[in-house]
Amino acid sequence: MKYHILNGDALYAGFLATNLSTEILIMRECLIVGDVHANDLGSFYQSRASYLHRHYQVSPDSYFRDVVPAFDSIVNAPGNSHFYLWFGYELFCQVNLWFLLWLIHQRSEADQVYLVYPSYLSQEIRWEDFGNATTENLLYCQEHKITMDKSDLAFGAELWNAYSRSDFSELKRLSSVPSTCFPYLAEVVQAHLDRYSQDGDLPKPEQTILEIMTSGSPDFETLFPIFSSKMGVYGFGDSQVREIYERVRMKEKTKR
Repeated sequence: MKYHILNGDALYAGFLATNLSTEILIMRECLIVGDVHANDLGSFYQSRASYLHRHYQVSPDSYFRDVVPAFDSIVNAPGNSHFYLWFGYELFCQVNLWFLLWLIHQRSEADQVYLVYPSYLSQEIRWEDFGNATTENLLYCQEHKITMDKSDLAFGAELWNAYSRSDFSELKRLSSVPSTCFPYLAEVVQAHLDRYSQDGDLPKPEQTILEIMTSGSPDFETLFPIFSSKMGVYGFGDSQVREIYERVRMKEKTKR
């Protein structure tokens, strides 16, 4: 059985145009935010449903209806399945990817796993993901997919384990391991570490937002595209950036 797993709904219509006959699964999660540590999948689902309900008004029912089935399809896939994972290079996509690799790694089956990155992008715009991809671009990416072996899959699972435990030292160590499967790993992991305060300094996303605000772009609609161009490595959507923006705005307001 062949499964093509897309990171979000945005790629769905474009992917259909490729006429790649297969089972399509869509990952509708944002594991870059919120608690992701749990002892088992059932607890993980409950924790994520609760978090997304509190912070993004996603109802628990919709989480179990629209998000969980893709994961269950992977867990229950027949033996010797082929998984094609369509993900970008930036942190948002990579964290979701690490989770799926961990999930596949738990299976006892002899599966084949492929990474399909937006490999048509130049170095300068590598964080743009598949947003502007043509059908020809997508077919190029499929043709230039990366085949993972068992050690690659285990490495992806290690990345998820370290991320989910907030084990920064282990993430840093793993990021120094050369891997063709994760071409920008060191840069992505460092971006994640920069999300946390060090020596009392503002985390980098907050600092960047504050700098944009004080340079004359205080409203969110103006700020968001500027932040995205400066901090594309994060792959944040407007919901994640707005949350940081409101936090910075409130801190600045209390200083006055």
